[in-house]
Formats: sequence, structure tokens, C-alpha cells
Amino acid sequence: MGYSCNAASAYALDWIRDHVSLPNTGSSNGMPDGGFWEVGRENADGAITGTVWKPWVKDPSRVVKKGSFRIEPDGKVSRFPGLKAGVRRAASEAAARKYREIHERLPAGALVGTNGLGTLEELV
Repeated sequence: MGYSCNAASAYALDWIRDHVSLPNTGSSNGMPDGGFWEVGRENADGAITGTVWKPWVKDPSRVVKKGSFRIEPDGKVSRFPGLKAGVRRAASEAAARKYREIHERLPAGALVGTNGLGTLEELV
């Protein structure tokens, strides 16, 4: 079973993974300070929420909660401890750009899936 969220919020988290986590840590959910983030439960509004963990000062092999993050249904990164405002803004802008590129140019009735574009009539 997968995780349900709005496309724009998923694009923002993808950007964070691709531009912050992987390049700096080699991990899909790593943080530059040595911690990591994890997605929480699904939200009815389509937002993505979760927890950010950081290394514990007394024992860096353990982690403590740094805070919670929230990516709004429209892709705006409203809260993400450990990411500077400019990084949050860049993720939000990239998500909005990708959403427009993909979803605002689709013809009426088009569906987006892993196999490309198709209409409902073509799938039935």
C-alpha cells in the first residue's frame, strides 16, 4: 500500500530528497547535520507531515526529535527543521513549477500514470 498526498506536496518532498538528502548524505531521507526525516501518517487535506531527527549531543549514535515538518497540499514547505528558509522556498517553487508543467497543460479527461498519458475512455 502506498502513501496518499497531493501531487504538489510530493514534488516538494522529491526535490528535498534529490537536492538535499541524496547529495549531502547519500541517503534518501538524510539531513546535512547527520539526522534524518521520516514521513508520518496520511493527511486528509493532501499535505505531507513527518518528523525530523538529529544526532543526540551526548551520544551521536542515537537520535532525538528535532521537530516536525509540514508540506502543504499546494507544495509550500511551511515547516522543516534543519532546512534554511531559502532551501524551503526553492523546494516550494520547484514543486509549483513541476505541478504547472505537468498538470496545467493536460487535456480535459487525461490521466497521468506510470505508463504515460491516457484518457478514461482509452482505459475502459
